Amino acid sequence: MQGTKELKQVYETLGAKDAVLQFTAESGHGMPKEKREALATWFRQWLCNDPTPVHETTLPRVPEEDQQCTATGQVNTAFSDAESIPAYNEKIAAQMEKDRAAFLKQNDQAIRAKILSLLGMEMPKEKISVVPTGNIQLRTYSLLKYQILRKGEMPVPCVAVIPEKVAPQGKVLLFLNEAGKDAVLNDENTLSNYVNHGDILVVADLRGYGEMEDPASLNDTKYWNREYRNAMTSLHVGRPIVGQRVTDILSLVDFISSDPKFAGHSIQLQATGTYGPVAVHAAFLDLRITKTEISRSIKSYREFIRNPMQRDMFTNIIPGVLKYYDLKNLIEKAGKGRIQFID
Repeated sequence: MQGTKELKQVYETLGAKDAVLQFTAESGHGMPKEKREALATWFRQWLCNDPTPVHETTLPRVPEEDQQCTATGQVNTAFSDAESIPAYNEKIAAQMEKDRAAFLKQNDQAIRAKILSLLGMEMPKEKISVVPTGNIQLRTYSLLKYQILRKGEMPVPCVAVIPEKVAPQGKVLLFLNEAGKDAVLNDENTLSNYVNHGDILVVADLRGYGEMEDPASLNDTKYWNREYRNAMTSLHVGRPIVGQRVTDILSLVDFISSDPKFAGHSIQLQATGTYGPVAVHAAFLDLRITKTEISRSIKSYREFIRNPMQRDMFTNIIPGVLKYYDLKNLIEKAGKGRIQFID
């Protein structure tokens, strides 16, 4: 109802404070009968000064074949010079190559500012708070559980795997697994590999993954995105999920950088699947991440254009991004070897 209140304020400014109505009906998507009648009644009231409710009579059904706008039923197959939407988008993306080149010639400060704007975020100013949530002592390593909190942001659950013997020159590996942190923690071979090398492992679930995942029942499979409702809401409010998750990574890096247990160790990032573009942006923006390795992820936003029929695209969409850069451009700008795809 907040939307209705705001509309009333606008209409009041225009001298028509009562000329707004919010109508809802549990009738599915589109414009079913209840909504059509409410809309027609509304227009009759304000265009004809007649508040009489409109009730539809039975409408004749038009056969499907009579509704086709072309002989074949498809524009692409009906006209020899038709251009598909993917082909058109690819042409526009290619034309933007000059725009991307010009943007990337700017100074680093201007480039960073625009990237943050596209991501709908700022470099965090609020300090994090760290809440220990449990610990488990095993034979060769310890599991320390935390919640990383930052005002105005989602909590970030993570687990630090501390070997019994930490290598003096070892690294802290921040591991982001698309399948969730539990998939890593339950893989004894993976854990043993890092423990035996004396590296510290920090496994986390950023918003929307693992224990933070949106229930499948709230995301209709027809949208081909397991977090459709959150992805679309994020795009509508100007905060793409990529940017939100970059903020989560920065919170984790703040945690690692400030905790004495991790002092003296370089921070490396490893990401899989749809975490890939998030990891690229985070590593570009935060030089505390010395190395980033990505697997099973898209390597270019133009892949979305060339192959539009793939799942979870909304997860990594940044509106207008190809006018300014592609993922490979950030990787090049980040410095040789700092960000790598390992597959």
